[in-house]
Amino acid sequence: MVSKNRIDETILPLLNRSMDAYTLRQKAIANNVANAETPGYRRLEVDFEEHLQKMIQQRHQVLERTDRRHLPDPHAVEFMPVVMRQAAVNDPESNGVNSVDIDQEMASLAKALLGFRFASRVTANEFELLRKAISGNSY
Repeated sequence: MVSKNRIDETILPLLNRSMDAYTLRQKAIANNVANAETPGYRRLEVDFEEHLQKMIQQRHQVLERTDRRHLPDPHAVEFMPVVMRQAAVNDPESNGVNSVDIDQEMASLAKALLGFRFASRVTANEFELLRKAISGNSY
């Protein structure tokens, strides 16, 4: 019988990927801000919330894999955030030079920072619960 890594059965792998995605989003926003005055620059975007929601829904399914050719473990976190360049549009640029709107970028940066902080706090809480379970005490 194959023993499973109990950490993989927690929410920790999903939180790890979330923090990676928020970090990638912060880097994309920093790149957008740095190129705010570059003529013709098209902003970068990171989309992962839809993939994250699908992974959370899959965690509630229970599958037992008795053969390596069967469906993969639903606890495995397989999504990767992707950086996409905003498509060119026929609308005039938002700042007169390119598609970067500094106010929108700062709001997106604040949202990404809050998401990262939330995921890191939940991760810390998960490790604290594991520590308490291992040590057998609650203090």
